Amino acid sequence: MRNIIHGMLRCSWLIIILTLALTVFMAYQAIRIPTDTNVSNLMPSENVRIRLIRDELGIEQELSNYLFLTISGDNLFSLETLGLFQRTIDTLMRIDGFESSLTPFNFVHFTAEGSRIVPGTLAPDGRAPTTERELELFRDRVLNQTLSRNFVAADDGRILTAIFNTSSGEENRNLVPAFIEAIAPLEKEVNVYYSGELPFRDRVGFHLAKDFSILLALALAAILIIFYLSFRSIRALFLPVLVVLIGATWTMGFMSMMGYPITVITVIIPSLILTIGSSYTIHVLSEYYRNPRPDGADKKEWIADAVEHVIRTVIVAGLTTMICFLSLLTTSLPPLQEFGLSISLGIFFCAVLALFFLPAMFAILPTPKSRGHKERIRRGFLTKAVIILGSWSARHRFVVTGIFALLFLGFLLVYPHIRHQSDYFSYFPDSDRIISDTKFINRHTGGSQTFNITFTAPDGEAGYFLQPDVLRRVDAFESHLASHPSVTNKLSFLGILKNMNAAATGREEVPEKKGLILLLNRYFRLIPTGKFALGQESSLINDNGSSVTIYLKLAEAETFAFMNEEDVRAFIRYVNDGLDAHITGDMESYLWGNTILLLDSSRLIKRDQMRSTILSMILGVIVTAFVFRSVTFSFLALIPLLSGIFWYFLTLWVSNIPLDMTTILVTNVTVGVGLDDAVHFILQYRNQRARKDWKPALQTALMITGRPIVLTTLSLVVGLMVLTFATFTPVVYFGYLIAGTLFAAMLGTVVFIPAAIVFHENIRERKTRRRSLKQFSDSHAS
Repeated sequence: MRNIIHGMLRCSWLIIILTLALTVFMAYQAIRIPTDTNVSNLMPSENVRIRLIRDELGIEQELSNYLFLTISGDNLFSLETLGLFQRTIDTLMRIDGFESSLTPFNFVHFTAEGSRIVPGTLAPDGRAPTTERELELFRDRVLNQTLSRNFVAADDGRILTAIFNTSSGEENRNLVPAFIEAIAPLEKEVNVYYSGELPFRDRVGFHLAKDFSILLALALAAILIIFYLSFRSIRALFLPVLVVLIGATWTMGFMSMMGYPITVITVIIPSLILTIGSSYTIHVLSEYYRNPRPDGADKKEWIADAVEHVIRTVIVAGLTTMICFLSLLTTSLPPLQEFGLSISLGIFFCAVLALFFLPAMFAILPTPKSRGHKERIRRGFLTKAVIILGSWSARHRFVVTGIFALLFLGFLLVYPHIRHQSDYFSYFPDSDRIISDTKFINRHTGGSQTFNITFTAPDGEAGYFLQPDVLRRVDAFESHLASHPSVTNKLSFLGILKNMNAAATGREEVPEKKGLILLLNRYFRLIPTGKFALGQESSLINDNGSSVTIYLKLAEAETFAFMNEEDVRAFIRYVNDGLDAHITGDMESYLWGNTILLLDSSRLIKRDQMRSTILSMILGVIVTAFVFRSVTFSFLALIPLLSGIFWYFLTLWVSNIPLDMTTILVTNVTVGVGLDDAVHFILQYRNQRARKDWKPALQTALMITGRPIVLTTLSLVVGLMVLTFATFTPVVYFGYLIAGTLFAAMLGTVVFIPAAIVFHENIRERKTRRRSLKQFSDSHAS
């Protein structure tokens, strides 16, 4: 190993030149990295339920690209206001990317002319009224029709909404700016609110760009401060920062070449690389300054000694961290897989740079003149504090064990009560317009959660859902649904059929005769689908009457916010109870929609977190067992990780923070990064134990590793705390949680491991004494 290190130092200039050349190339790639603002990509795209509805119902996509434009006011029913609203809608429909619209003017309405039912629209010709007579007719229909209520009209006509189906292609990046420009005249006259997939993605892009630059700058500033306070040296300030900047640049370049975009998850990668990668440079710097050589000594020998002492620690720490992050490749969601692979490569880059590029830079720089570094490292405040804490732990090992047991008990008690969050609207600050507008629209138009139920006839029987007895069973089920407080709106073939029957007979009920049902169905077929629905809602009933779909809008009953996971599960149980009571086994029923998709996402989050965390721990045990050549010490290394994870779940519960796509990463980061301190400490202890008794070996290990352990953790904590300045709420939570968890894991290393070593050594001594006594007894007996 030493020959390799000397060979590396002889090629210092070559290493530096090659490193900088590769950095220029990767920087060029990094500036071309794409940004993915589609948060729906964080949801599962494939599972058993998705395959079932795709194969059985032909539904390829459960999320639609709707855009909602709402106006509100006490006097909307004026020719001027409605005319301006219509002109705005016309302007929007001329924008490339707006595919269809459903408005208060073109929404379906039925009138009776003698024995005939005439399908029409709420406004004459499907456009805003132009005369006082048309205005009065439109007002009357809006206020008295049930189909459009909480859909395109609400609050007794004080709120009107136009819904657009839009393209989601990348070629329509300018759609949102064009939309904002088009609605500007309308905003001068009435209160305007908008929401939908595309404006939401536009704000995601804005905040991603903002957070990316701000978090990177803050992480850099934090690292500069930590390194300056730790080493008080210019080279110890800029060289480590240069190392992690190069590592982050290589990582972003790799992501760009692989086509991995910046998302609400991967936006934290540069900050993580800067903070985690800095820990490897701290190990090298600490050893470099801990054993300075006298003037005139061979500088390269000094550097070689420093690298040789820490190379095993850095390699093992980097390897365990990489393996733990690579466990995310077992998750079901591509963004998490991309995060795991990218961050693992970033760790690899930083470890290699710390062991090769950093010593090469030391080799071409003059020897540092200050001798104060050695004393600060060996006898400074941090070193003394760790020795005192570790020694107290060794003396009071039973108290320490009790503390660990309390943490474990607390984890067991709170884990079942941890909330899970899949509502990506919660990612934004409440002050953002897209959030405040969405809340207003949800509150006044019934929410934006969709829940769909499709029924198919036995053996695909044609005309099955045109039979009176079948429709009455479906009607009883729909009444059951409508009675739930979270159901704010319902659209179905049966609802339209009953509305047509009311126009014909005055009774809003299922027709008793099949002949009338067939007649009304023929009228229904005359209605262009865009008059009452958009996109997938055109399949209220299929062409041969063998399938019908009920479309529901859901919202939390009091606030009209997104329903939480517990309420959604309760609603599904309510739906299943209704199916059991009113729908016999001859029909097949399918539940789908964005509410179910969000529930799938939440389920995957919980499963993936547990699976990847356990896998990373198992892999960590295997690697450390090989390095330590001891299974016992590999399990000892897990103790501080477990204490940190217990603390993490307690913090989730106390702070009422939900698990989501970002906060689930805390356990993986904790296992990957927190294991470094334990590996460093145990490796040093075993080295010292090979030369002396275990008690002085423990003290020496605390003295040598204490300061680097604290410094690496502090750099991580300070660097990760800058994430609390992010815009996205889960990223803020991630920074807060991971900083606290890693600090708890560091305390676990200097408190729990010394106590565990005392237990281990006492057991070994007792076994040794028993063996000695047995050997003495055997020899005496013979």
